[in-house]
Amino acid sequence: MALVTNVAVVGGPLRTGRGSSIERVIRIAMAPHGAVTGGALVDGSGSWLGFVTGAAIRDTAVVLPAAIAVAAARQIVERGGARQGFLGISTMPVKLPERQQAGAAATRGLLITGITSESPADNGGLLVGDVITAFAGEPINDPETLVTLLRGDRIGKTVTLTLMRGTERKDVDVAVGERSLRRD
Repeated sequence: MALVTNVAVVGGPLRTGRGSSIERVIRIAMAPHGAVTGGALVDGSGSWLGFVTGAAIRDTAVVLPAAIAVAAARQIVERGGARQGFLGISTMPVKLPERQQAGAAATRGLLITGITSESPADNGGLLVGDVITAFAGEPINDPETLVTLLRGDRIGKTVTLTLMRGTERKDVDVAVGERSLRRD
């Protein structure tokens, strides 16, 4: 199926709802339609501009620009595909009280609310109540950031988690596992 439409807007960033955003998007002058979702947006000369998505803003379909799609695909390939790392924890974002910051720059982190038995976190000595403030030196403020950092090439490697245990700052090494795709 082929349709002819106008480019309505080129802009960005577009917040995605997972704590991140897409820097640039194209919007076309038509509402999303299942027949074109996932299809290519091309210009009059046949050059690929992007992928048509099922998302809409003010009755215009959102298109993921080709350059962003290619960059994301390269990153997936370079980082080991779509494999997802696993620590075996449940968390919630928290703001650290001033006296618990222990002079560190981190004011936020992830409070560990649960640990799976025999998981990488359990084997690494993490405890319920620890607050993770950094993963391999990268600040952690929300669960989405942690999930992103656990992708691809991290699996099977040991990473250092910086955490607050009470008022004590600790660095703990944890071997990242791989999340199983099985649903029992």
